[in-house]
Amino acid sequence: MSARASFIRDEPIALFLDVDGTLLEIAATPDRVRVPASLRNTLQLSRERAGVVPLPRDEATQRFMTQAVISLSDSFFYPAPMALQLKDFTHVQASVFQVARAPGKTVVYLGCLLLIIGVFAMLYVRERRLWVWLAPAGQGAQATMALSTNRKTLDADREFDQLKTRLLSR
Repeated sequence: MSARASFIRDEPIALFLDVDGTLLEIAATPDRVRVPASLRNTLQLSRERAGVVPLPRDEATQRFMTQAVISLSDSFFYPAPMALQLKDFTHVQASVFQVARAPGKTVVYLGCLLLIIGVFAMLYVRERRLWVWLAPAGQGAQATMALSTNRKTLDADREFDQLKTRLLSR
């Protein structure tokens, strides 16, 4: 059994990832990597909190920790199984004119036309409401009228007078 296998056998594992050099100083070469005592103390503390026996303070533990840090930092040096690289590029200016067939375009155009007609109708058609309440009164009926419009113009008063006159003349 190797020294590394004896550390992880049936025990919880703590993994320290140090990509930006927070835990260790970034070294130029793997042989210059030195694991400081503070990192070993952090590992021992995490093992104690997990209820695991602390690692012995010997050369094998130091060698394992150094190799673990080196394996993480050297992962960028291993090549990918396949790499694609652009060798040449020629910039070509182009203009695109696209003609497409849309089977629902007549429905869309009809909807747009109805929307435009609705907007113009809203602007130019006056909304008027006429209420007539007929109540029995002796031999005939009594009529009460009211007119409402969305625009307050002089034409509304004149139109109300015309409607009243026409109703009373019958």
